Amino acid sequence: MIRFNKAVKIMEWGQGTNTTNQRWDEIGEGSFSSRSYQNGVTTLTIQTKSGVTRKNDNDSSVKLVQLGEGMAACSSDRWGEVAVGHIKTVSGNTVVVDVTQAVKISGAANALQKFLGLP
Repeated sequence: MIRFNKAVKIMEWGQGTNTTNQRWDEIGEGSFSSRSYQNGVTTLTIQTKSGVTRKNDNDSSVKLVQLGEGMAACSSDRWGEVAVGHIKTVSGNTVVVDVTQAVKISGAANALQKFLGLP
């Protein structure tokens, strides 16, 4: 489950990587700023702490990981995968990721958030 109010790291599919020697490289860390859902695609906007430098221009696949979301006991100090998607755009410190698989996001908007138009 994506915890919308927690820090997130963006991991890029490593260049020269295949399914036998998978390698994910960190390209940014930050927090979610907005989310939207349209035509079966969840679009997540992430504000990173510093600029994003992509190393693999041939593949836009990314993995989003969050602290404490590992799938093992005592994983509170480990980064665990919460979603896999594709980079839509990168502009300075803003990264937009499209996730086409099913996604569950915590912190569903309450009445006040909906009224104020907050994510």
